[in-house]
Amino acid sequence: MDSKRAFALGRFAVLDERHNLAGVTVLGLCWAAATYLLAREAWQAVGLSPVFALVAFIGAGMLTIVAGWLGVGAVLWAMERLLGGAAAFPQVLKTFSRVCPPLWVGAPGAAYLAADGAAGGVGWLAALMAALGFTVFLVSLTLELSLLEGWSLMRAAGSVALTVAFTGSFVYLYG
Repeated sequence: MDSKRAFALGRFAVLDERHNLAGVTVLGLCWAAATYLLAREAWQAVGLSPVFALVAFIGAGMLTIVAGWLGVGAVLWAMERLLGGAAAFPQVLKTFSRVCPPLWVGAPGAAYLAADGAAGGVGWLAALMAALGFTVFLVSLTLELSLLEGWSLMRAAGSVALTVAFTGSFVYLYG
């Protein structure tokens, strides 16, 4: 194991290559479960059965996460190309998916905050979950991109920073 991968938080934050797409799949399920639980009063108020609501939330959650994965993955790939990267788009998507486990904790925290859960008394815990999950995700993504492209950590961090800046600007303007 080389030093960069060993630095990746004991490798707990990165899935094995055999499980490339499991990261996005589990992330979609985590997001769906969190939004299902947080919107319980809303779907009960309109008279949906719990099973139908769960299926609807799983479908919508998975579509949301897959669309975000493809969109942010495309931006990441473009920013890599901008900095001289040569990895193919599917390789970048697989790498992106493999570093998703920290978001399994961060996404439910973000869903709680998005649902105005901060007033519930544990908003600080949701904010901590979201911040830590996102931070570990970005560090792991930087390390894995460095390995994928054979880049220095600074160059890989530049690609990730450009991706975050572009995506954040897009969400701010159109979200």
